[in-house]
Amino acid sequence: MERASVERAQSMDAEAQEVAMLSRVRKDGMQAFLTRRRAAMFDAMSAKAGVPSTIRIAAALLCNEHDHTLLVRKRGTTAFMQPGGKIERDEEPLAALVRELQEELGLVVHPSEPVHIGRFTAPAANEPGWTVEAEVFRIDIAEEVKPAAEIEEIAWIEPSSTIGLSLAPLTRNHVLPLHMALRNRRDL
Repeated sequence: MERASVERAQSMDAEAQEVAMLSRVRKDGMQAFLTRRRAAMFDAMSAKAGVPSTIRIAAALLCNEHDHTLLVRKRGTTAFMQPGGKIERDEEPLAALVRELQEELGLVVHPSEPVHIGRFTAPAANEPGWTVEAEVFRIDIAEEVKPAAEIEEIAWIEPSSTIGLSLAPLTRNHVLPLHMALRNRRDL
């Protein structure tokens, strides 16, 4: 291939990337785009530097009066997962959970309400090559919740019937089976 042809192809690729980038900025807003861009750059630098690729999160098994659990889907993703989020440096898991539930769902939780039910590890749903290490807490609620911040969709589900839902590995492999086991133990 001629050098000019290669340069034209590279130029066209760069233009396509720029159009895609501008489309994402228009769709999600500049702040969301910059946050994702910084995270992607950090992930790439961490991988090159050999930094462990584990994300520490706090997640909630939120249950209503029917013992259904709440799952959320973040904007720009396909997998439903437990509400919660990343634990900041020097932040306790419970404090992170309380903060994330307020931000994502407008849910005010007193720190005495959540019950720690375990620590689980699974592949990250939205960060290829990364693993989440989750501190999971059960919280029973009667309040109505609404998606906020980066949450695009919520779903109250019966833990035994998730047909048709794309689920995060943590939810599919650990949290929902644990919910079923806890429910079955109570029924004895």
